[in-house]
Parts: sequence; structure tokens; C-alpha cells
Amino acid sequence: DKAPAPAVVDLPPDESAQLLERLLATLSPEDRVLLELFYVQQRSYDEIALLLGIPSNSIGTRKFRIMKRLEARPEYNRIQDLL
Repeated sequence: DKAPAPAVVDLPPDESAQLLERLLATLSPEDRVLLELFYVQQRSYDEIALLLGIPSNSIGTRKFRIMKRLEARPEYNRIQDLL
């Protein structure tokens, strides 16, 4: 009987994509790659560590710090459903 919660993002797809692109552009190329490997390609920490040449036990911490930086950006609140 409950109505679905309204979406946080009610933007046209092209505007959402532009906001996401601007947000990701604030990151270093290495940070963007880590997020892509984890969220888009759904790679494990071990796979990401191997591909990036960094210890697997640092992936979670790095991802957490990257996401904290993104959350501090004003665009984040408008597109958080996309992340």
C-alpha cells in the first residue's frame, strides 16, 4: 500500500550524464579507473589490485576516500542514484 519513494534524480538522461561526467572529471585518472573497475566492470579487490599494481588491502580505503571526495561536491546530491 505504500507509494514508491520519489527518485532523488529527476533529471533528463543527458543532463544526468553531464552531471556525472563533471563529477568524475574532478577525480584523477587513477581514481576514475578504480571506480570504473569496481562499479562498472564489477571487478574484485584482488583483480583491481593486480591491474593497478597496488596492494589489494588498500583498495577499500582508497575507494572510500574517493567516494568521500565525490560526496563533498554539490553535484553529488543530484546524481547519487547513478553511483
